[in-house]
Amino acid sequence: NKQDDGAGGGVYIVKGSTSFTMTGGTIGGTNDGDANKATYGGGVYVGGTFAMSGSASIIKNEATESGGGVYVGGGKFTVSGAARVTGNTNKNKIANNVYLPDNRSITISGALTGEIGVTTESKPKDSKSIDIATGVTAGYSGKFSSDDSTYVVKREDNKLVLATTTPTTPTGHTHYLCGKTHKEVGDHKIDTQITFTKWEGEDSLPDSTGNWYLTKDVTLSSTWTPVS
Repeated sequence: NKQDDGAGGGVYIVKGSTSFTMTGGTIGGTNDGDANKATYGGGVYVGGTFAMSGSASIIKNEATESGGGVYVGGGKFTVSGAARVTGNTNKNKIANNVYLPDNRSITISGALTGEIGVTTESKPKDSKSIDIATGVTAGYSGKFSSDDSTYVVKREDNKLVLATTTPTTPTGHTHYLCGKTHKEVGDHKIDTQITFTKWEGEDSLPDSTGNWYLTKDVTLSSTWTPVS
């Protein structure tokens, strides 16, 4: 099936009380011509309630925008059993399995042995993670994965989140030195940033030229003359 300018290439679940339960079978497939295609939700577009369980699979579908496998546009998407959403892509052939717009997530409704790939609208940054699944009672290691290898799936209490692989460590302390008065944060646009070096002394100040910033209060017992 193909929805060039629409949603739900395989199945479109209308918003509201509409529900679709999938306990087996496949949406998509591995043969040429099996792929369902749509702008959003190549396999399934969720507006109502979608429950996947048993051996149900959504594989090898494509979305020109987002949700090659499943696009969770509203309602509720639940998974259990050996449910599988893998091998789906966007138009650039980049993995895009279950797409979760902001404030959307997957509900784990029972023991899960399948595989679910996930892409989120907002991306994790530094220590800020993105919720992707609720109803978590186990680690589900290898059951959920990020479509983008830049991120990893982690468990936080009773939910799964998408997080950065490693914390971002600041590379330096920078400021603009333009000699002008600025009233708004971020209104420097053209001046060159200067990197400042950390000074951790408590009873002295730097004796070499450079740009420094203090991390502690400094008490001097003698006169200090800046290096020219």
